[in-house]
Amino acid sequence: MPTNYWIKLYHEILHDPKMGRMPDRLWRRSIELFLLAGEEGDDGALPPVEDMAWTLRCEVSELESDLRALAAPERQIVTETDRGWIVTRFTERQRAATSTERSIQSRERQRKAAYYRNEDATNRCIDANAERNEDATNRCIDANAERNEDATNCCTDIDTDIDTDIDTDIETDNNSVVQSKQVEHESDLKVGASAPNPETPANDDLPFSDPPESLPPPKPANKLPTEHQLMFSALRDVCHVLQLTEKQRGWLNKQGKWLLDNGFSPGDVRNFGVWWESDLWRQEHTPMTVPRFEQNFGAWVQMGKPLRSSGNGKVGISAFDDLAEWTKRQAQHEF
Repeated sequence: MPTNYWIKLYHEILHDPKMGRMPDRLWRRSIELFLLAGEEGDDGALPPVEDMAWTLRCEVSELESDLRALAAPERQIVTETDRGWIVTRFTERQRAATSTERSIQSRERQRKAAYYRNEDATNRCIDANAERNEDATNRCIDANAERNEDATNCCTDIDTDIDTDIDTDIETDNNSVVQSKQVEHESDLKVGASAPNPETPANDDLPFSDPPESLPPPKPANKLPTEHQLMFSALRDVCHVLQLTEKQRGWLNKQGKWLLDNGFSPGDVRNFGVWWESDLWRQEHTPMTVPRFEQNFGAWVQMGKPLRSSGNGKVGISAFDDLAEWTKRQAQHEF
């Protein structure tokens, strides 16, 4: 009686087209025949057809039909011999491996184990680096958010103070001009009243007299812009601030005050803008904004305030251009 209770069933069966293209019934029948040959233990020889049909609980005719289908030239799973049916190449496939084959298989298993250990270590390193990078990024984002919030609150306070000072100066100057005009007009009236015309009858002799016509209030004279206003205009143009919100106004006032306090002029700001846009790549891909001004103006000053970074013929802006630009904006009631 055979002592084997298992057989070798190779993984390559899953990828063998000869096996994969068979109907499910023949695929199952092939595995059953492999097991019967292993149980028989006679170098792949199968039991008689009648015994196999009883073991597999099927009809003899049905089993014979399956055996012929499996013995077809395109399959050759089984072969009919003088001794009966046998599983083709069963002995070759089921024999014990030689020492050389076992050594090769052992080295292959060790190689695969080492490969997957290294892969796991690599994945762990990648995950650890990703976590560290994510933590560092989150810390930077939190720090930037806190700095931006502090800068916004500071800008709001400075904006309120500077706007109040500017409005007070403009109102005082306008009142001074109006009072001066009124004094001149009253003086003219007094001079005319002290030298009467003999040909013109006095007001008492006229049947009635109209009161003197009231003159329209004089228009306020154009006032030259202050340094702060010129700096405000230069920063707004260079940073492309189109819609002037309260936050943007606060930043412009704060930044302009800092620049003036540190000896920079509106012409320096406009020269910086010309230098930035003289580079065609920067002009197309990174136009000047408020954050880029804060990041790059100091570097430009350290470079010696160049007027251009490529030979495209652009030149700097003078303080006179700031005055002309401010006058145009004043006419449009932008200040």
